[in-house]
Amino acid sequence: MKQRVEFYSDTVYRQIRRFHLAMVVLLCCSVLPASSYLTGGSTPLPPESQAILDKHADLISLRINTEWMEMAGIDPIPYVEAIALVAEAVEEGVIPGAVLHVGRLASTEMMPIAVGYKIVDPEKRPVGYDTRYYVEDLTAPLTAIPLLLAHCQERGLPLETRIETIFPAWNAEDRREVTIESVLRHSTGFPASWEDPATLPTSRRMLVAWMNDLELAAEPDTKVIPSRLNHLLAGLILEEVKAKQLKDIIDEEIITRFQLPTAQMGIISQERAQLAPGRFSERWDRFLWGETDEPIVQALGLDSAWAGLVINADEVAAIAGGLLLLSLSAPEDVEVKNLPALYQAFRTDPSITGGERMGLGYEIGRFTPKSFGWNSVAGPGFWVLPEHQALVVFLSNMDHVSGRSEEQQELRAKVLELLVRAAEQDAPAEVDANLTDEELEQDTDGNH
Repeated sequence: MKQRVEFYSDTVYRQIRRFHLAMVVLLCCSVLPASSYLTGGSTPLPPESQAILDKHADLISLRINTEWMEMAGIDPIPYVEAIALVAEAVEEGVIPGAVLHVGRLASTEMMPIAVGYKIVDPEKRPVGYDTRYYVEDLTAPLTAIPLLLAHCQERGLPLETRIETIFPAWNAEDRREVTIESVLRHSTGFPASWEDPATLPTSRRMLVAWMNDLELAAEPDTKVIPSRLNHLLAGLILEEVKAKQLKDIIDEEIITRFQLPTAQMGIISQERAQLAPGRFSERWDRFLWGETDEPIVQALGLDSAWAGLVINADEVAAIAGGLLLLSLSAPEDVEVKNLPALYQAFRTDPSITGGERMGLGYEIGRFTPKSFGWNSVAGPGFWVLPEHQALVVFLSNMDHVSGRSEEQQELRAKVLELLVRAAEQDAPAEVDANLTDEELEQDTDGNH
């Protein structure tokens, strides 16, 4: 399979000349099409695994197609274990529910498995395999980041371009060296948390000015600090260099070209009932439905690279499949500085504290040495496994249940690890697969 997607790897220069092909792969090739709607299989599960499914049958949307899974090289046993973990967490009130997905390149797509509910307060409503989630800070890794990288490559915009050349309001002396790469690598020095502005920004220019004045937590390009402000700024940069609104860019270059039937940026009030709701907003005294109550993104309306994308598991897998193809074709024996922008996304920078785990816009190496992806604060996550030509998706609005954050993050880590085991075609690599988000922050902070 790898030979079929190799991009003329004899020289870096030939790869650069053929960037249009990479763009087609990223933006047009939906490698995992709409679900095949298989609902069963004749290959029996081991009795203990079948007992797990039977025990939680009332919480599971569909039967597992074990016959198809074997044909695709997916191990049903850890998949069932992941389903059981989610079902038990639902019964214990840890999370409302989740949609799990394991996909493999060049195989018929598997139906995502839904477990539990999309809403539990004020009433319970079951989750479906096609339930849409407001994925918050998964928005940028699925849309703005790959599109910004593609634009840099297509238009010859260097990743070393300083932000001050894009936004005149970006003029603070301590951040004049911040570049597009700094933003994508989360090494701008932005803090992970901050005080809300006293005056709400009413324009994108005011947002840039506010970020320019915000006190940094570290000197730029010395330390990786995952911050949603980097996602926000990446979207603003994409808008500026393309001279279009972010929503229009994503509609044209992701949603339309990938043929994603239900994905969209933002949601109107009449559509709320179709979504899995998020956390309870103390600010607004109600649950959030496809929206954010964060003051600094209110000026952006329905579209923001921080939080704006509404999408289901099938559609996440389609986008991740395009990233998988790119990662398979990226050369391994070339210095990062010589790689086209699209391929640099899958390389780390150990010269920055925490940089050995962060590529351009994606965390690298959590499950397998080459794995990359992102976990949203609200719950959803997607991970690409180039070694196994596979991907895994976990969609959940776990912040809909409050006060269980530590248990929820531990559950997500365990479920993703099991889904990765289901996708692996050979022995698992010796990596830190069980890192919680808190441990990741310690890891990127260098506090071992």
